Amino acid sequence: MGNLTVKGLDSLVDFTNEIASQTDAIIKASMYEGVKILADEAKKAVEGLRTESGGQTPRYITKIQKDGLKEGLGVARFRKEDGKWTTVIGFNGYNRLRTRKYPNGQPNQLIARSVESGTSYQKKEPFMRKAYNNARAKAIAAVQAQAIKEIERRK
Repeated sequence: MGNLTVKGLDSLVDFTNEIASQTDAIIKASMYEGVKILADEAKKAVEGLRTESGGQTPRYITKIQKDGLKEGLGVARFRKEDGKWTTVIGFNGYNRLRTRKYPNGQPNQLIARSVESGTSYQKKEPFMRKAYNNARAKAIAAVQAQAIKEIERRK
């Protein structure tokens, strides 16, 4: 009967254990690269929204509403829920358009949703969906590339 000797398994096991202990840091660094791409695409999408000066039944948002969306666009903190890391790119805060119903300004989330889905009088303009679809493949590739870099950096 022949003998089989495998060398180097101990170092492989040690490396695997070391990487496993740093998984959260690797994932967060990798996610950051993908989120950066998605947020930049969302910012471009907001820039590309059509505006109009108002009127009886406006079909598009006003410049004030668009400026509010630009200022309110952001990324939530990364959170780990049930073993999965998540974050959200969205809108926060209020714009400067004060109305009787919104004396502190209109909620940016409300404006973004009305633009994305449309209303009975406002034309639908799915800018966030398009931004996601345009940047998805690039973001996934960036996350994968950064994960590989992070693992190699720890060798």
